Amino acid sequence: MPRGGRRRSIRWRRCSGEKECQGPQGHQGLQGRPGKAVCPALADLAVLGVLGGRGAVAPVSVAVRAAGLSKAYRDGLRRVEVLREIDLAVEPGEMVAIVGPSGSGKSTLLHLLGALDRPDAGSVVIGGTSLAGMSGAELAAFRNRTIGFVFQFHQLLPDFTALENVMLPGRIAGREPGAVHAHARDLLAEVGLAERFDHFPSQLSGGERQRVA
Repeated sequence: MPRGGRRRSIRWRRCSGEKECQGPQGHQGLQGRPGKAVCPALADLAVLGVLGGRGAVAPVSVAVRAAGLSKAYRDGLRRVEVLREIDLAVEPGEMVAIVGPSGSGKSTLLHLLGALDRPDAGSVVIGGTSLAGMSGAELAAFRNRTIGFVFQFHQLLPDFTALENVMLPGRIAGREPGAVHAHARDLLAEVGLAERFDHFPSQLSGGERQRVA
């Protein structure tokens, strides 16, 4: 995120229905039914433009837009509805944190926004490009070109050095090797790892691994 960019936190909580809802704009029911809804819980969210359900107004210019996202999974014979008709917009240069209790759908939403999974219904548009209708190979190429991930666990390849791990996405994308090598060195130097180019993940601290990631 560029320095000086906006920060926003989306906080979800279990909502017990319209009478007890603490949402800043009243009960919005992101999952549509009183007693089983997930609503924004902090008053400042309304000011910062969180989209909390049907009828919310999106920013004019958005980097990421989700509309009507729904996702369910099978747990044996039981169908578990994780997300229902979620709307979200993120402006360019804005930092957004999605926080909430376990099971409220945070990881599922991030997987859909990151093109790692497909919604049962709804759409995701990133930088003006719709993910709808893309094949698995097209989604993989789009992630490689467009989306950066920093996972809770670093996901580095243990047999590759820090430099080689950073170079890998560029090599997969078919970019010129010399340019990829130079760019990877610049990126590692930018996060204070100029002395760690040739170190393997097992030789790095936890914080250093995250910076490589």
